[in-house]
Amino acid sequence: MRQARGYGLVAMMALYFVVHHAQKFGWGSEIFRFYTKDLLLIPIVLSATTIIFKLLKKRFYPGNKEITAAVIYATILFEFVLPNFGMGFVMDPIDILCYALGGLAFRLIFKDFHLIELNITNKIQPIL
Repeated sequence: MRQARGYGLVAMMALYFVVHHAQKFGWGSEIFRFYTKDLLLIPIVLSATTIIFKLLKKRFYPGNKEITAAVIYATILFEFVLPNFGMGFVMDPIDILCYALGGLAFRLIFKDFHLIELNITNKIQPIL
């Protein structure tokens, strides 16, 4: 499962960079260029956070509270704080929907990840 999450993170980051270049060069539809990165933000952040905690040998399984907190944090930062500093960020309500959908997608894809624990030998052991 850990490898699956790692591969998923790499795939999401690769797609993120493809979308970034599509946005830079004007390739693809506007919906693809402007909202795909917002959909990927929460899954990338939570997957990376989970992997970092696993490398530090700490338990972290993003549940509903953590996913909600990540969505709220991204909303406040990217939709309310940064647009006020003129750093190329624009407040867009659809972005908030994309953050929420990304959080929901993360929850649906990794819904059972909290039920197992991977040890150093990659044996799966149920958490009691």
